[in-house]
Amino acid sequence: MPPLLVLTYVGVVSLGLPDAVLGVAWPLLRTAFALPQSALGALLVGTGSSASIEAWRGGTVVHAAGAERMAGRHAIPTRR
Repeated sequence: MPPLLVLTYVGVVSLGLPDAVLGVAWPLLRTAFALPQSALGALLVGTGSSASIEAWRGGTVVHAAGAERMAGRHAIPTRR
C-alpha cells in the first residue's frame, strides 16, 4: 500500500474518531459520574465551540508563522 494512501486513511480516521468515541463512551461516562442526560448537550457545545475557535484562529497562526515554515516544522518528525 502506498505511504500517501496510508497517511490519507489515518488522517480521515483521526478526524472522525473523536465524534464516534464520544457517542460510544457517553453511556459509560454518564453512569460512572452520575451525570444527567442533559450534560451531553453541554459537552457537545464545549467541543463544538472549541473546534470552531481553533479553526478560526488556526488561519491567523499559519499566516503569522508562514505556511512554508509551519509545514517544514511538521515534516521534521517524519524524516528518516
